[in-house]
This record gives sequence, C-alpha cells and structure tokens, in this order.
Amino acid sequence: MKQTEHYKLSQWEETDRIMMDDFNRDNANIETALGAAFAAVTAETVARTADVAVLAAKSPFVKLREIVTAQSAAQVNLDLSDINFADWQVLWLDVAILGTWAGFLRPNGTTDASYYQLGITSGPISNNGLTAYYNDKKHRTIFFPGKSGEKRISCITVGESDGGTFYRGVCGTLTFSQLKTFLLVPAEPYYHMDTGTKITIWGVR
Repeated sequence: MKQTEHYKLSQWEETDRIMMDDFNRDNANIETALGAAFAAVTAETVARTADVAVLAAKSPFVKLREIVTAQSAAQVNLDLSDINFADWQVLWLDVAILGTWAGFLRPNGTTDASYYQLGITSGPISNNGLTAYYNDKKHRTIFFPGKSGEKRISCITVGESDGGTFYRGVCGTLTFSQLKTFLLVPAEPYYHMDTGTKITIWGVR
C-alpha cells in the first residue's frame, strides 16, 4: 500500500484491502505528529515569554498606570499611593482628553500649586494646580523626582493646544514622598470628559 511521504498515512488504491490496523496506525501517526507540533509551539512560546520578560526588565520605561474612562466624567482621580517615587528618575503623565473639557491637575487635590508659562518669570498663569489640560488635545506632563521622594513636586507640560502648550508647574510645600493622588478637576462645573479619555503614567528608571 502506498503511504504519504512525511507521516506515512495510508493511500488506498482500488485493489487494496481496507484494514482496521491501517486506520489505527494512521491515527497514531497523526497523534504523534500533532503532539510534537504542540510541544514545539509551547516551547517557543515559553522561550519568547522569557525573552520579553528579560527585555522588559532591562527597559528604562515602565507603564505604572493606564485609565480609559468608561463613561462621561467631570473629574478623574488617579491613585498614586503604591508608587515609590524614589525608584524613578522621571515620570511621564500622558493625558488625551476627549470632549469639551478644560481643567487643572492638582496633587492630592490641593490648590497649593501654580503653573507658569515656560520662560516667563513675571508670575504664574494660575494658582489652581500644577498645569492645565484642554479638550480634544494631547498633553504630556513630565515630573522630576530624581529617585528622591524629598524633592518638591515640579513638572513641565507640553501639549497640542494652538501655538503649543509649555507650562512649568511647582508645588508650594508637597514633596514627592507626600504625593498620593492626582486629581483632574474641571475649570467649570459643566465640563465633562467623554468616554475614551485616556490617562497613562510611565516611570523612567
């Protein structure tokens, strides 16, 4: 009886007898081949997972938080209580607001913070928070703990607003070790972020 080249499966011709043993042998060959293929795929998956873990451990960038709003919201509270700022040189806060919303970033919900137009020393634009964000724009706020929790909270914000956003934010008294939450509060009570607003925090070792 003829057989296939690789797995030796039966190829009957009209004059061949059809025997149960032939079927059993074919099924055993198929089982062996599929088992070997599954084992090879599993081994490769394990190896790739290990490689990804090694690369992730070496990468200086770590995603610490990601929030995507599931419904319309006037404000968003980011819990930072489990972040040890002494572990990080720099933190990036990426904010991509959808909808009609403008407002401020407040550390621990406090207004003990101000932001200035970068390069201007005449005085703060506002004492309502560390920075401001605007509707349907993307912003990145960069914090500089420098692997120390004892530095006063400070940041720089860049954004897509007309002409570009460049703010320098400082906190009057709070240090990074005291920072537990970021609160995004609206400038007006009727402002709301649309569903799908995305906020991500990255740590840089």
